[in-house]
This record gives sequence, structure tokens and C-alpha cells, in this order.
Amino acid sequence: MYSTDMKVAVFSPYALDSPKGNSVTAKRLEQLLATVGHSARAVDRIEAIGLPDALIALHAIHSLDASRHYKQQRPEGRLLIYLTGTDIYEVDRASLLDESLEMADALIVSQAASLESIPERHRPKAVLVPASVVRPKQSELPTESDAAGMAGTRFCFVGHLREVKNPFLVNRALAGLEDPVAVLAMGTELESGYTQRARAYEAADRRYRYLGNVPHAEAMAWMRAADFTLNTSFSEGGANAVAESIVLGTPVLASRIEGNVGMLGAEYMGYFEPGSAQSLEGLMRRVIRDQSFAEALRQQARELAQCFRPEAEIAALDALLSSGE
Repeated sequence: MYSTDMKVAVFSPYALDSPKGNSVTAKRLEQLLATVGHSARAVDRIEAIGLPDALIALHAIHSLDASRHYKQQRPEGRLLIYLTGTDIYEVDRASLLDESLEMADALIVSQAASLESIPERHRPKAVLVPASVVRPKQSELPTESDAAGMAGTRFCFVGHLREVKNPFLVNRALAGLEDPVAVLAMGTELESGYTQRARAYEAADRRYRYLGNVPHAEAMAWMRAADFTLNTSFSEGGANAVAESIVLGTPVLASRIEGNVGMLGAEYMGYFEPGSAQSLEGLMRRVIRDQSFAEALRQQARELAQCFRPEAEIAALDALLSSGE
């Protein structure tokens, strides 16, 4: 039984047509809440928020102005701050984080490991809402011509080009890898010079191909077509691409960081040490050469897929909204 219809705005600090994780999450939450009868709208402009019964603001710091605006306009409204990861780890902006958390009626985290990173005095407000994956209704699978020249075990990196994502760790790992491999990388440049670096790696090594920014459904199609995906981040709150890959049946080779372990579990076998090209190279070599290990990793992915079902996320979100009635 779900709560009565509520008007809910879901605010992304980035344009909704952006492939950024916050925008992907905002649209997913809009869709999920609508399925149980709430009047949910994803918005990316403060003036579009209006006066809903509740506001879900993605990223405590980047959405701070939106949260302030909403509470000023509707003090009795329910403000849920969705902690996306980089906000709770930005120690240089701790005062802004504290203001946001103080203002919130509840805090949302998508995986359990993030709970310990929330400042202790705000932790009682925190609720685990496990992120889910809504499959696209239609996705264009890559064609044979798209994959021309990409022989060998196929790895897929989906992440924006910026330092925290460590997008070129795989290129350093490739330098010592003799096995036939193909690496498909996609994502938007968010820090200057990264596209140029990606193109330089592409020109120097035919095993590496940078696709640039691609539509979300197409990125999911590439992940489904890959043998393994890569998450090389230094910091994550709970990456959409990790959950998507698991649901699509493609194991993730992931840096052993709080956000990834929180999603995949301590027993997951596909971790490498953060920032270590040697560790990633060794793991890539193992999944290529040791088929029993690779199959065990695929089995783990199949078992983890049930953790990202929409039903659990819908129920948790609805409970948070109804608790304010």
C-alpha cells in the first residue's frame, strides 16, 4: 500500500538532457514515483520547482540554492536531500554541506557505505534507498560496423572525463597488457584537456576507442555488449553505471572504494586498488586468461542484479514521503 498522491519535484543541478548521473537519477525518480500515483516532475531550474508537497534535491551542495529557495517559499514542505557521493566527500566545502544537511527533513543515500561518511550529528536523518535500474524501452544495439577493429576481450568505460573518475587509468594498464583486448570509452569532458588526452591515447593505441558523449540508452547498449565494464573512480556515492552494468549482466571491474564496495559488497571479486594501473592490469589479465574466475564473476553479477530492482527503491521513497504527512 502506497501513500496518497503527493506533488513532488525532483531537482537536478544539471540540465535534464545531460548524461550526468544526477540528471539520470532525477528522471528515474520521476518515473518511479509516477508509477505509484505521485505527481512527480524532474526539473533543472529553480523557478520550475513551484510549491510541491516535497522536493528531492540531488547533491547537497550543488542543489543548495534550490533547497534554500524551496524552504523559503514553502517552509512546511518536505525537503529530501539525495546525497550523490561527491557532496559528502568535499571537505573543502564542509560549511555548505552542513547548511544543506541541517535544512533537510531527511537524507537519502543509495548504498550503505555512505552512511558512515555523513557527519555524525546529521546521521539520524539518513535513510538507505537502494538505487535501481530502469531499463530503456528501446535501445539501439551497436552494429558490426561500429565494432569493426575491436577484437579481443571487450571492456567498456562509462564515465565523464574528470580527475575524480580517473578515466585514463585503463590506458596505463593497457601499456603492460599483451592480451588481445578492446576498450570502448564514453563520456563528456568535464575538465579541460581531457578530450584531447583521450584522442591522443586513441591515436597511439588501436585497442582503445573513445566514443565521446553518447545517449544514455546507447551507453547501456555498449555495456550490454561488453565482456566487462570498468569503474576506475577515486570517489563515488553509488555510480549509476555500476548498477546498470550489473542489471545488464556485465560484471564490473571496480576500484575498491567506499561507494563501489557499498553497492557490490565486500565479497565481490572484481576489485582492484584505487589509482593502481598495475592492480587493474593484473585483474584484466586474470579475467581474460582465467575463464573459471571470469565465470565466477559473471555469476556474482547475476546474483547482485536482484539488489537493483525498482520495487525496493519505490517502496523506500514512498515511505520517506509519507512519513512527512
